Amino acid sequence: MTRKKQEEQGIIYESHNDSFSKSNSIISSKYKASLMEQKLLNIVLARLQQKQYIDCGETGGLVVVVKAKELKKMMGSNSGSFYEQLKPAAEAMTSRTIGFVNDDIEAFKYVSLISSATYIDAELTVKFNHELKKYLTPQTQFTVLELDTLLHYKNIYALRLHEILLSRC
Repeated sequence: MTRKKQEEQGIIYESHNDSFSKSNSIISSKYKASLMEQKLLNIVLARLQQKQYIDCGETGGLVVVVKAKELKKMMGSNSGSFYEQLKPAAEAMTSRTIGFVNDDIEAFKYVSLISSATYIDAELTVKFNHELKKYLTPQTQFTVLELDTLLHYKNIYALRLHEILLSRC
């Protein structure tokens, strides 16, 4: 679909200076995710940076709520039921682990990235694992990413390569 046709249908996401910081530890960690999962993760990370979250305390994690209509617009999705697209992505996100591995000292740590993802009343609520709180805020080394740029990728490998290369700069 051309950009003009997207604009006519009102589904273009307009960036409002949506740059956000992503911990280099998360960028370089080992995890598998689909393109949709990665885009959802970047959207909620951008919300964290914009301080649009609920902090549930030391053991509760950080919670981000995004309206489905807004997600659909940001992702440029206009085919089929967006609910049916979100459901498998949310299921996969809650079952994914993120690994921090240092083979030089024979050490590793694997934790679930998202402790829960809930969809109700056309809102997606994502709750991050409380153990990752220090990696979700720019208190460690981080890379500044442009959300609009990341949302335009059509291939997960290109998106990941973009993040990794920027984190090395």
